[in-house]
Amino acid sequence: MKSLLQLGMDMINNNKICLKKSLLAAAVSLAGSTIAGMTMADSLVLEEVIVVGEKRAQSIQDVAGSISAISSSALDELAITDFSQIQEVATGLTMDKADSRKQAIAMRGISVDSNSTGSAPIDVYWNDMAVRTNVAFQALYDIEQVEILKGPQGTLQGNTSPGGAIHLYSKKPEIGATDGRLLQSFSDNGGSNSQFALNLPISSDKLAIRVAGVYDDNEGQEIKNIKNGQKEGHRSSAGRIGVKFQPTDSFDATLTYDYLRSEHEQPEAVFGQLGEGVLPSAAAQAQYLGGKLQALDPSMPGYATMLQNLGLGLVAAQGVLNPAYDRGQYDKEDRIALGDTKVVTSALNRLTTLEMNYEAVGHIFTSVSGKQDNVQDDIRDDSVLGSPPGAPTVANNNNSTYDTKTQEFRVANAEGQFWDYIAGFYYENLKSYTYYDGYYSGVKASSTQIPIETTVKAIFTHNTLHLSDSTALEIGLRYQELERNQRADVYVAPFDLSSAPYLSLLDEQYVNKESDALTGTLRLSQHLSESVMVYGAYNRAYRPGGITITPDQLNDDALLFDEETSDTIELGVKTMLMGGRLQLNGSAYYQVFDGFQAYNESVVYVTGQGAIDNVKGGVSHNGDATVMGLEGDVSFVATDNWYIGGSASYVDATFDSGEQGPCVDASSLDLTDVGSVAMCDIGGNKLAPEPEWSISLNSEYALAVGDLGEYYLRGLYKYQGERQYDLLKDGDIDGYGVLNLYTGLRAVDGQWDVTLWVKNLTDEQRLARSSNYEYVPFLGDVQSEFRKAVMIPGRTVGLSLAYNFEL
Repeated sequence: MKSLLQLGMDMINNNKICLKKSLLAAAVSLAGSTIAGMTMADSLVLEEVIVVGEKRAQSIQDVAGSISAISSSALDELAITDFSQIQEVATGLTMDKADSRKQAIAMRGISVDSNSTGSAPIDVYWNDMAVRTNVAFQALYDIEQVEILKGPQGTLQGNTSPGGAIHLYSKKPEIGATDGRLLQSFSDNGGSNSQFALNLPISSDKLAIRVAGVYDDNEGQEIKNIKNGQKEGHRSSAGRIGVKFQPTDSFDATLTYDYLRSEHEQPEAVFGQLGEGVLPSAAAQAQYLGGKLQALDPSMPGYATMLQNLGLGLVAAQGVLNPAYDRGQYDKEDRIALGDTKVVTSALNRLTTLEMNYEAVGHIFTSVSGKQDNVQDDIRDDSVLGSPPGAPTVANNNNSTYDTKTQEFRVANAEGQFWDYIAGFYYENLKSYTYYDGYYSGVKASSTQIPIETTVKAIFTHNTLHLSDSTALEIGLRYQELERNQRADVYVAPFDLSSAPYLSLLDEQYVNKESDALTGTLRLSQHLSESVMVYGAYNRAYRPGGITITPDQLNDDALLFDEETSDTIELGVKTMLMGGRLQLNGSAYYQVFDGFQAYNESVVYVTGQGAIDNVKGGVSHNGDATVMGLEGDVSFVATDNWYIGGSASYVDATFDSGEQGPCVDASSLDLTDVGSVAMCDIGGNKLAPEPEWSISLNSEYALAVGDLGEYYLRGLYKYQGERQYDLLKDGDIDGYGVLNLYTGLRAVDGQWDVTLWVKNLTDEQRLARSSNYEYVPFLGDVQSEFRKAVMIPGRTVGLSLAYNFEL
């Protein structure tokens, strides 16, 4: 019994595609293309690409939906060594590392944020096991294929996400093979990436083992904190061991264990200045707070707390007026940080999957078991500005642990003449515990504890009816039940937590939640000829409600968000023209959300002291919304040594007219309503700060150099359009284009490869993300003109050396 990917490779061989030259086929498609180290046949045709993201091995051009594939060779050719770099080759897809704790994925104008506790709108799967976003944002090594499924996933995936899914498949042990690979890359940002892989047969025809590992060390964008001297640095190491057992042709089992450890020191860069209005505001605050202090009566209830809060505010106001307080002006290109605390994020992820396949009585029975243990610890400032002179430093320590178990059983008929079907059962249990501790000058001042347990049970079926040789109807249904237990408790000093007073942020009626949903897929495809297929699809997706994780004491209305459903219609065409030399694909989609679960990281609220401040971590909320877009791609083999590709996407994702949502407009706040967040009219605003237009162009030219090997030159250009985001003051971000160039020499037989590359050749200095204007610590009503600066990576020059061997 072979894996789906191995079966796919056999399909290629059965089609007798004779591989000749390795060319980049970085055509990015939202209607189904390949970003692969594609190979041309002697007859100058594009290689057939097999995908398995929909639980069957099938040609990418036969999938009635939007799907892209990135091969192992493409990852190497484009020097992609980190999950976030996948966006370099995919239009309509954005991946950002806002900081070492927070990562974001956006697809079709919909964004998932690792700080959100809701079900992700775009799910990531590691060897068919769903993983959290911050687990996915790790070093990539020894990967077989990456598949990007765009649009709602209402039937076959572990979660019914509305935006799409990304599948990462590691290379599996190969029985009977004794081979390996070494890869070393260096870059001018202090980067070194070392990889290895080794495949060994334990029994020549029954048992094999594969081990692989990576060590990565770099200085990122070289951000420097000019107050505490911290410099940016990232270190990660990972190892993987896989064992495959195949005692008969009808049964196989593959056990894979991954160990990933990372540590990041990434100061939070800012740009802007203190602002002309800060000093007068601080002076007014000092006068006001001084008067309040003098008027305090020691016999008043809560006297000690009021004395402390007013005293801290007065010290902070006087500190702002102190000439020693930093009043410099910094540009985003400076990559300067000002916080007091050294930012350190560490993560440990252990992933185990067991896949078993058994073929009998014309069916394939599959079991996929998964176990995850994830720990993330993060230390950083509450304010990226740092505290004024005389005021205590304010830092937080966020520690999260996740224990996840998943199990999927499914059965599929091996080969049907009229009817192909898949049916299965899915189970997932997630236990998470988040501590969010606040510190004043190193002394713990508060602790928020948020335990969450979620259990999902689902049954599903997907059926393909071959109405004729050229017409197929697909019908999929999925029913799921969800149970969720959630709390949010805030402890305050003194810190003997066994007896410390605490405040439960959630009313008891919201602690236990149950929900169920029916989702599904309906698709009709028609082959107008052997080279042209058109399709139409309807999909329904669902996400359950949840709770916002934040240490801030928000009221129930702000903390809780409701369930979401969406319905999507998609029309598409896939073609293979000029005898297989030219591929043209296109699609259009329209998606309607009932209660879209949005996440806004820039929201202000009323603190317990009646002041205004930014909510730490952001707020999840609901709002009806509409998403529509167009996508297309082209791949062309111009000559036997020249490949050209390109793609484009357009998306309009906005809230419906009249919708209300959390925002940064402090004028809407009632300062007597503690825990409330600012609310604004968000109708017509973008669901996320994502570009409408995205364009990718790529090409490779190869030339034989005698017996020495083959010289190549490849280019990759990615354009991201302007990002308009009215929910954030001055939140618009200009469009930009990034050009990557690669040149090198490789062996004709693929044994070795030497590549010199430069990413962001023109050294574009552009914002990828920003934030609300920062408030001065302890002076919640005093807002500066400083904002966080999350930049795209600057120009990076590197050298990669690869060597493949057989023993």
